Amino acid sequence: MAENKKILNTVIVLRHDTKESWEATDAYVLLKGELGIGYTTDGKVIVKAGIYDGKTESTRKTWKELPQVEGVFENDLTLTYAFGKYAPDKSGSFILTTAGKTMSEVMLDAFAQEDFGQDPNKPIITKNPSASFTVVNGSTSGEVGAEHGKPKVKLTLDTTGTYRYGCKDSNNNGDKDTPAAIKVTKAEIQDSNGNVLKEMTSTEMNNSTNSTIYLEYEHALTGNALKYSKDTANYTFYAYANSGDDANRPLTNLGNFINKDDNGNYSGTKVFADAEEYIPAKAHLTAEAITISYRGYRKMFMGISDTDATIANTKLTSAFIRGLTTVSTEAAKTSKEFSVAAGKKYFYVAIPETLTKTAPDVYYKPFSNYETFSTVEYLGTVDVEGANSYTATPYRIYRGYSETGTFESATAIKVTVK
Repeated sequence: MAENKKILNTVIVLRHDTKESWEATDAYVLLKGELGIGYTTDGKVIVKAGIYDGKTESTRKTWKELPQVEGVFENDLTLTYAFGKYAPDKSGSFILTTAGKTMSEVMLDAFAQEDFGQDPNKPIITKNPSASFTVVNGSTSGEVGAEHGKPKVKLTLDTTGTYRYGCKDSNNNGDKDTPAAIKVTKAEIQDSNGNVLKEMTSTEMNNSTNSTIYLEYEHALTGNALKYSKDTANYTFYAYANSGDDANRPLTNLGNFINKDDNGNYSGTKVFADAEEYIPAKAHLTAEAITISYRGYRKMFMGISDTDATIANTKLTSAFIRGLTTVSTEAAKTSKEFSVAAGKKYFYVAIPETLTKTAPDVYYKPFSNYETFSTVEYLGTVDVEGANSYTATPYRIYRGYSETGTFESATAIKVTVK
């Protein structure tokens, strides 16, 4: 060599000691403990196998990082003792075919009998992986203007499945169910426009050691979007979960995929072009769409008061009506009952015009049965707001009173809205 640099305190012996002999062979794989060299275009020698060349730190590698290959047998072996499924014949020996095979191939051939099942054309799937979509915070209804919760959904992926490959167990007792994991490559939650709202990457899934994977999404609503309105607000979510083609495909007893070639032969060691035809449960999982609705409504109000509230005296206001809390429920054509205490002057009934413009029937119960209560007057319409000062709408206001000025005893009242 033109220049002598001590890099290692050893002597490097090369299988191919010239550029020509090195490039004339395809045997670039190193045997254990060997070093290799390469050549640049200008003929300079470089370290082929990555041993430190004194210049580039990134080329430094440890000995255990050097490539290794498994050796092969040159000849067949003559054996006199049983070796796996092979045993001596009457001569007391047998020839084990090992020439050209690696030790792994010889061992697997002798000690691992691959079983494709009793009927590999129809493997039995005993449990499929699944995807389900559920509501965490769901559809509700409330008075217009009141706030509601944020819609929240959850995608649940059951990544475990079982298959039966038809082999006998170690005690020769029937078929055996074996776990088959589904490898989910993508899971996401979308809105009705196809926009991805939440997704889980394949890296996140691969890092999960759980057989059940959850993907939750809470819709980010703010301001008026969090309030009930006169128009029902609908939020529709879609969930998707995709897996690789190998998901839930039955395996042999050695853990190899069962595949079929063009001649109808089965193999556990090679994936054929038509392998997808064999997958009994294609694991492109989807879940039903979920729609969460928030329905707003107007309330009707009924209550007792000593205040002489009319439109003329300006006391019949939205705040006054909303303060009638004896009955404060969703406006509906139904009957409501309440009691007016002795000594009280009035009871008021407020019904939104959007429900009905018909006067309600009012009854009282002097004895065991209800009778018509005749002293009820219509006061007119008043604009009444929803919760949190939501836009007002006209209400028809009715008032009942006693002819004596006050109710002399506690009186049961029933109001039927129609």
